[in-house]
Amino acid sequence: MERKNQIRTDKRIVCRKICGDYFLLSKDIGNPYLQINELGYFIWRKLVDNCSINSIILQIVKEYEVEYQDCLKDTEFFIRQLYERGYVTYVND
Repeated sequence: MERKNQIRTDKRIVCRKICGDYFLLSKDIGNPYLQINELGYFIWRKLVDNCSINSIILQIVKEYEVEYQDCLKDTEFFIRQLYERGYVTYVND
């Protein structure tokens, strides 16, 4: 995956908390839902707010006290999953 620093979320995707679990939901995309954990929800909210990937990673490192490289790898993996489902797109520089 070519590293891009800005992501755009698809406006047709909504995030809902159902019975204590977070879900990304869509009626218009082939993958109708994705269950995510609390950290996935944190990342999704930041993407919706147009935060850069690097900004998100730095916030996670500070808030969750994790190593930068581990966070980078895990965040990129999660965003790649979102991209493959059509939930996000990379913004061309």
